[in-house]
Amino acid sequence: MKIYGNWGNGINGQRAKPIVSPTLIGLMVLGIIGTLSSYLNWLQMDTFFMDDGRWLLESWRVAIGEIPYRDFSLQYPPLANLLLGYAFRFLGSTFVTAQIVVDALSIAVVLLTWLLARKVLPESVALAVASILALQGATPSLGANQLSLFTLTVYTPSVLTGVAGILLLLLGMLAYIQAGALTPARILAIALGALISLLSKPEFMLGVAASLVSLALADRGITFRAKPLNDWLSRHALMATISVGPAVVAYLALSRLTGMDNLLAGVTGYGVAAGACPWWPTGLGLVGGVIALGWGTTIIVLFSIPYFITMHKRYGWRYGLVWIIAAVGAGGFIAYHYFLLPKPGSRLAFILTPVNLSVAVLHPVLWFSVLLFVIQSRCIVATLFRHCRVTPEMGTLYVLIATGIALTVRSLFGSILQGVSGVSMTAFPILLIIGAYYLIRLQRTFHRPIDVSQSSDSFPPVCSILQRAIQANCALLIMVAYSVVSLALLIGLHAYYQHTSLVTLAGPVQIRDKNSIEIYEYVMSHSQSQDTILSVSYGGGVNFAAYRISPAFLTQYNLLMPDAKLLHRDLEHFLQNPPRLVVAEDLPRLGTAYGSFPLTGLHVVGCRFPDLVWSNTEPACPPDTPFPVVEYILANYQQSAKVGGKVIYTPR
Repeated sequence: MKIYGNWGNGINGQRAKPIVSPTLIGLMVLGIIGTLSSYLNWLQMDTFFMDDGRWLLESWRVAIGEIPYRDFSLQYPPLANLLLGYAFRFLGSTFVTAQIVVDALSIAVVLLTWLLARKVLPESVALAVASILALQGATPSLGANQLSLFTLTVYTPSVLTGVAGILLLLLGMLAYIQAGALTPARILAIALGALISLLSKPEFMLGVAASLVSLALADRGITFRAKPLNDWLSRHALMATISVGPAVVAYLALSRLTGMDNLLAGVTGYGVAAGACPWWPTGLGLVGGVIALGWGTTIIVLFSIPYFITMHKRYGWRYGLVWIIAAVGAGGFIAYHYFLLPKPGSRLAFILTPVNLSVAVLHPVLWFSVLLFVIQSRCIVATLFRHCRVTPEMGTLYVLIATGIALTVRSLFGSILQGVSGVSMTAFPILLIIGAYYLIRLQRTFHRPIDVSQSSDSFPPVCSILQRAIQANCALLIMVAYSVVSLALLIGLHAYYQHTSLVTLAGPVQIRDKNSIEIYEYVMSHSQSQDTILSVSYGGGVNFAAYRISPAFLTQYNLLMPDAKLLHRDLEHFLQNPPRLVVAEDLPRLGTAYGSFPLTGLHVVGCRFPDLVWSNTEPACPPDTPFPVVEYILANYQQSAKVGGKVIYTPR
């Protein structure tokens, strides 16, 4: 599908000759958005603590020669950590280098989203999808569950590498489905995409598995419908081998450096993966799914307004009933998010819930996709016995939906911290593409081109033309409008938040949290370059900014549940080079907690499988399990300074 002078297919569906190449237009638009997003976020951080600081410290430790899983804890697969670490080693350990790498990964995510969307959607809608993803990702304070792009305030770069990998994998798979041939370029896309995904984050392991299985099932009814079973098995055994084999080799090679036990402990999140099972449904999680379906119905009804007369004539009282259901759905959405759920940490994020991509758009897309997946699976599975014919369009949608659900299955009924249904940031691009596809299908269902000669005389000609134009391009107009809203939020929120410039040993940076600046200055004035600094306050950004090594094995003293062996190793590392300063929370036990996070009151919830409960709140482990390092600090260090809610300790 092409982009035309009137930005669509014409009012009467007539295709005009393209004025400019849609590829060129897309690259220009996304280039402008990417440049703006990077400029507004350049070298900006909320704080030196939390996830932002932790991944900077972990990457810097690679740059100075340490090996993840062996010399320090890393709770994800290693790709992003190694990528940042070697970038620091060759380009310099600075905030500028970190920003460049994050921007490069963000550009890859946006471009791959656009390329994948073009396989499924009209050119103009595909461009709108990629634009929305970029603009929302670059906007601050839209909630904790956000696929952050073009910013150092990213949860972890492992998300960015994983998303890029899964998109590349799907790009190769969809090209294969639609063409029916496995070319070298498609093999390379599938193999490289799977390798990147499997080395990025555990969620993407599920995504790769789901994409391979769903592709094999769909392909049985497309390419291999009339071919022998052995040919089908051979083809998809080859795909599985090229997808999984390189990652297995990479992990085995890494295990020779780290030890297999250390590697497995890190990749599985130091006890979190085994202690929690958020995929098991709870009553509150199911209610969240129903609320999402109700809100999705509201969106569908609002989308039908331009076709109101046609829909009313076609469906009569049933259309009115859908409006009633939509009103109930909107009320349920408001009650659920504004009264039942815990309020987000940011008041502004709470106010912006109706325009939050995850909550207001992708959550209903996810649950409608779950229903469609169940319906489609009956036919897809029947293809094994050649009882159902699968079209390339159906196979494409099935692979996308299966992969999207697999990526967010750990959030379907809740998370490891609370039983609230949500959408994993890892699935944002795929679900956004699926949502746009649903809008296009709704538009085709609702819209019936009007014969101008038989149109009503009650409308002036100009109004009649405008009405037909809106009806013919309603999905695109909505996507463009949402892009404009996202752009306004991006610019407005960046103007609203104030950052303070700070020049550090790792280069300039802009910090919103002034306490972080004061702590950095204290560290610089009370320690020497050879001194070690330990932050047990869920951070590490101060270490990176001040070029002060952390002496401990663990990089995080909250939420994780490492075994006794790792806790003992942590103390051994600590005692080899005790820190000159310790930065901690002004809370009992320095604000640390085994399997929980005192600052928010959240904890890793235990697995209740196979019990059915309304809301799972039981801790996955005893929260008073001690960290030997923390016990040593309490016994041998004393308070020397207090900055905001944090305390700095020095040896007695």
